Amino acid sequence: VMAAVAKPLRALCNDRSLWAAEHVRVFGEAAADGADAAYLQRLLRRSEGAMEGWRQRPADENDLEFTGHVHGEGWGGGGGGGEGGRRRGKEEGAVRALAAHDGLVASADGACVRLWSVEGRKRILTLKAQNGRPELHGGGVTCLDIDADQLLSGGGDGALHIYDLAEDEISASIRGIAAGAGSDCLLLRGSARARAVSSDTTGCVRLWDAAGGEVAELLPRAPGLMPVPLSVSGERLLAARGRQAFIFDL
Repeated sequence: VMAAVAKPLRALCNDRSLWAAEHVRVFGEAAADGADAAYLQRLLRRSEGAMEGWRQRPADENDLEFTGHVHGEGWGGGGGGGEGGRRRGKEEGAVRALAAHDGLVASADGACVRLWSVEGRKRILTLKAQNGRPELHGGGVTCLDIDADQLLSGGGDGALHIYDLAEDEISASIRGIAAGAGSDCLLLRGSARARAVSSDTTGCVRLWDAAGGEVAELLPRAPGLMPVPLSVSGERLLAARGRQAFIFDL
């Protein structure tokens, strides 16, 4: 706030040396010579996500509890909005989906997705839609997946969002033709063409690229036969529907 009203402070915030020093503090090494202040700012926006402490397992995994977000329950009591006196908002509710990767946990309650630090046992941020609101999906979030770079969410509105964790923004929004509510979604790491796979309540299973374009429809619509949760093993995708199991070579 002070930087927004004071010109000297605003100039300081855009000074490369400040962000270069912060880069050394967080990452333990000097920034690249060609990196300007704007680039370093973006890189450090999620600096806590790059700190080594996140990548380490807690000393005692038996101490981990994830019982809720609201009013100090579970990890919600610190660092991001689980204050005991906070008024319950419409985005809060029971946990509907979870995903984890290297010390980072994503949880969905209602239409919102939140990121948590396992090591710090606190909320890092609530993801925002392109309109700046925390509700990502109409009808609520139904499935999640996460890796080191991106988060994938599916919802009751039939849409999928690929969220860029480094840039803290949605990089692609996906909606199949006549798609039902999302039943499962996965980020793919072993496919040269596809970045994500999804299934919905119409029985359809689809592959998507990183820009949100449909790569292939692996299983067509079959109302009444909702696919079971998807699974990936190396370069193979496993799915089942009705009395049949399918293995797809990615």
